[in-house]
Amino acid sequence: MMRSLIVSSILTICMACCCLSADTKEKPLDLVHADRLLSSGEDINNVTNLIGNVHLKHGSTQLWSSRAVWYKKTDVVVFIDSVRLVDGSRILTGQMLTYYRNLGSATVTGDVVMMDQREELKISASRVDYDKDKDIFIATGGLKESEQPVFTIYPDDEYSRTRITSDTIIYRAGEKIGFANGSVVITRNDMVATCTQAEFRESGEEIILVGEPQVIQGKNLLEGDEIKLRTKDRTLTRMVIDGKAKATYLSQPDTALDQYTKAILEGKQLEVFFSDDKPFKSVMRRNATSHYIPAVNDTFVRGVNVASGDSITLFFDGSQVDRVLILGGARGHYVENKLHDGEVVPETTYYNGQQIDYKVNESLIELLWHSRLKYQKMSLDADRILYNINDEILIAEGLAEKTDSGEVVVGSPVLREGGDELYGKRMTYNIRTRKGKVELGETEFEGGFYKGKLLRQVEKDVLYVNSGYYTTCNLEKPHYYFYSQKMKMITKDKVIAKPVILFIGSLPVMAIPYYVFPIRKGRHSGFLTFELGNFEEGERFIRNLGYYWAASDYWDIQTSLDFYESEKVVINGKMNYALRYRLNGMVGGSFTRQTDWVDYERNVRLRWGLNFSHNQTLTPTLSLRAGGTFQSDKTYNQDNNYDPEERLNRTVRSNASLTQRWKSASMSVALDQSWNLDTDVKIQLLPTISFSRSSLPIITPPSKKKRSNKRILPWEEKPEEAPQRWYHSIYFSISSKFQNKRNQSKKNDILDWQNFKTLDSRINISSPQKLLGILTISPTASIRQTFYKIDKVHIADTVDVVTDDYFRREVWSAGLNAKTTLYGAVYPKIFHITGLRHVMTPSVSYGYAPKTERNKQYYDYTRVGSSSRKKKSMSFSLSNLFQMKFQKGDEELKLDLFNLNFSTIYDFEKEEKKWGDLSSVVNSRALKIVDLSISSTHSFYDEITGRRRLFDPRLVSISASVNFSHRFRFPGIKGEALEEEEKDTTFAKDKVKGGRSKGGDKNSLLVSISHRYSERHSLGDVSKTRWIDASFDLGLTAGWRIKYDCHYDLELKRASSQNLKLSRDLHCWQGEFVWVPTGPLAGYYFRINIKKLPDIKIEQTVGGVRGKYY
Repeated sequence: MMRSLIVSSILTICMACCCLSADTKEKPLDLVHADRLLSSGEDINNVTNLIGNVHLKHGSTQLWSSRAVWYKKTDVVVFIDSVRLVDGSRILTGQMLTYYRNLGSATVTGDVVMMDQREELKISASRVDYDKDKDIFIATGGLKESEQPVFTIYPDDEYSRTRITSDTIIYRAGEKIGFANGSVVITRNDMVATCTQAEFRESGEEIILVGEPQVIQGKNLLEGDEIKLRTKDRTLTRMVIDGKAKATYLSQPDTALDQYTKAILEGKQLEVFFSDDKPFKSVMRRNATSHYIPAVNDTFVRGVNVASGDSITLFFDGSQVDRVLILGGARGHYVENKLHDGEVVPETTYYNGQQIDYKVNESLIELLWHSRLKYQKMSLDADRILYNINDEILIAEGLAEKTDSGEVVVGSPVLREGGDELYGKRMTYNIRTRKGKVELGETEFEGGFYKGKLLRQVEKDVLYVNSGYYTTCNLEKPHYYFYSQKMKMITKDKVIAKPVILFIGSLPVMAIPYYVFPIRKGRHSGFLTFELGNFEEGERFIRNLGYYWAASDYWDIQTSLDFYESEKVVINGKMNYALRYRLNGMVGGSFTRQTDWVDYERNVRLRWGLNFSHNQTLTPTLSLRAGGTFQSDKTYNQDNNYDPEERLNRTVRSNASLTQRWKSASMSVALDQSWNLDTDVKIQLLPTISFSRSSLPIITPPSKKKRSNKRILPWEEKPEEAPQRWYHSIYFSISSKFQNKRNQSKKNDILDWQNFKTLDSRINISSPQKLLGILTISPTASIRQTFYKIDKVHIADTVDVVTDDYFRREVWSAGLNAKTTLYGAVYPKIFHITGLRHVMTPSVSYGYAPKTERNKQYYDYTRVGSSSRKKKSMSFSLSNLFQMKFQKGDEELKLDLFNLNFSTIYDFEKEEKKWGDLSSVVNSRALKIVDLSISSTHSFYDEITGRRRLFDPRLVSISASVNFSHRFRFPGIKGEALEEEEKDTTFAKDKVKGGRSKGGDKNSLLVSISHRYSERHSLGDVSKTRWIDASFDLGLTAGWRIKYDCHYDLELKRASSQNLKLSRDLHCWQGEFVWVPTGPLAGYYFRINIKKLPDIKIEQTVGGVRGKYY
């Protein structure tokens, strides 16, 4: 032991000698006391052994030990056993101490303890290096081989004691700064902090942890990039965590169960405030996010809550989270698992606001300023939303705000569900009982507004309204409304009100015992809106009195009754059905009991009409279509349909078809029947079978052949495609149709039939070829073959056809077309014109078909197939397009000036007048507001002598039309009407919900004028037609409009039809006056009605303006 100690001392002395500097300390090392002195070696002044109660002094530093070895030459003293160094308030003890006088430093080893009595600090280590001049202590190693050095702040104060351990501890006593490096652990009461590096100042008033720092206190964990602990008056006051801050707090609602509620905070900075060394508040700032996950046995909260904001503050009551406060752009969502139909389904509630205050112990959530709560399809907006979790009561209201005009309430609640909105001053709702109330509630549905002083929800979908009203006017003070003392609103169904009083302004004008307002969207069952009125003759009627039944999502039925006084009763019915992507259709009909008086005798007729349609997709390529109309007599549609277009339809048709489609072909089987109500001709096709194949190349070009599936890598070259040859442009198509046709006709009240079957097939071949890059040659050929079988009926016996046998007929034809496109351009560069271009496309076609007499009579009988006449002709056409380019600012624009086209034909088979008429057409839309068209027909032959006039063709007909349309806008019309409207404060000045009321296109005049002139020359006579159509649509203001239409015949010099329409937009009302001065509809019609409720109206008619078609 002694030998190893001496060797260690000698090594220490050698190291000290190497580190000596020129600045050797001047103060001597004095021996105060030693029981014995022993010298070693021949030089007594070199090494001296001091034994027993050794005491040395160096300046203010006192050193004690049981024995020592003094190397006087280097002034190094090695103190052994019971070592103690005292320097002011600092006491350093250990087993061995090496003191370097020249360096003013000491190294203490073996159970080293340093006490600073003035600063109340303690260092415990296996080795401490002390630099007196720099006032630095460096501690390494623990008191035991496996331990680390310990730095203790306030070691004698059990409450304030802070213990720091690490691989190395450096303490700068003069600066009161310490450093701990490697596996740092800081302990204070029940708080334990760990990191890789730490810095502490002013007796632990600030401790900075870096290098994966963590703080654990009880079940709570805090971590981040840097953690700062701050104390004041020996008490922990704050903790600041910067960079990726995260805090996890665990609380135990029931100590009997091992279940914990977890609250997690994340953000850029976390600041924790302490009282009595316990956290009472945590503030997370910058992108703060909180996750609240309750324990299974938590009775306050049963769902997971995630929230974020500019800052999140947690308040603690003991170890429990008592309150959560989120400020600045606060938002979050709450997820709770609920049981639906035996399955656990998560339901999410979203919320946001400028501030969210969650008081955990009170089970209260408060959202402030621009707040929103969203659950499934429902959302609630208000400046203050309060939700009591225990009572499941939701309260929403606005907040009072002081303005120059006084205190006003802003941010009043708005409840939205689907497309419905409910407004109110204050809303209260019990989620558990599904009951609630709304003070001064207001809602909108499909353009209508409902309001009441108090709305109470007594059932899930039932609301009771006190002092309610309904209107479609969106002003704060509506022009009209329906008032009811009591209303019952059934959500998404209807509103039942009784009694109902109609107010116009503040004046009551009508009252009814009760009324039902439908508020169900989309398809829903209910009574139809009926129509009351009277015809010009005074006959009154009621129409569309019925019910609509939406039986399911796949079908519905509508029935109605029309009653016409002294004339008839009509029962209507219609059923629709649909299965998405598969089928849809309808079946409708009507039954009429009509009474007629003939020679004072009453005649009752029962009449009917039926129609249906059906569309069905059997497979992606196979479809079924069917439809038909049936009626009891020829005039049923005319007498019972008031649509003018439908009344003009004089053909009744029914058909059914089955169609199969392939990529380039299709086939169909169809049944068809038509009945011309005027000629009484019925045609039946039972069936028609058709097949067609689209035009495709006979030899497929290489680019269209099936390509290899091998993937081409980016660095690989694409394989070259074989060039297309002329034979790749040879195309063919096929079509074929089989018909079993039956015609029924009636002549002189004699019924006759024409029955036959035909199979008509055609093959077409074409081959467009490009020659020399400028000329396109297109040869074509076709062959048509038709089979006939004529049934033996009476009409077949009167013509030269053989019945009950099969006959065949073939006709072929060929043709050749050649065309090219020529371009010419000049660049005048005058008047901003930069270029003029002429595009000319000449075309010549030749067609040939031989004369075919074989079985010609069957073509004449059936009119199926091709005619027998020989055809050999050549047609000529020339198309011209004239274009212009011009400069407009920095942009060059192109304009089509006009088209000029010519065409004629030369027939080789005609014996005379082989040249056909020359047709010429000029069209121009160069001016956007003007459409000009001129067409003419000239003959190359004299009408009387037949002499050819190739260079002086004769005018046969000419026609020209000019259409002008433009809207003129002007700043304003300062007239009496406009000034009155500007003074109308109820119309223009009142506050409008949802924005400004819309008017027409005011201060504008739309002018449309069409003029047509045509003349035809025949045998010296000229027949002319000239007329003008004029339409003027003047928008005087946003409300007033005047429209005038006139058709004037310039040849007869009179207006064949004209009408004047004056309309006035009255915000939620509209007025209309129509005057027809001449013609069969001469008279006037006046009406004023509510826009959204057109059946509420006042009307008057004189003459045939309204008639049965209005």
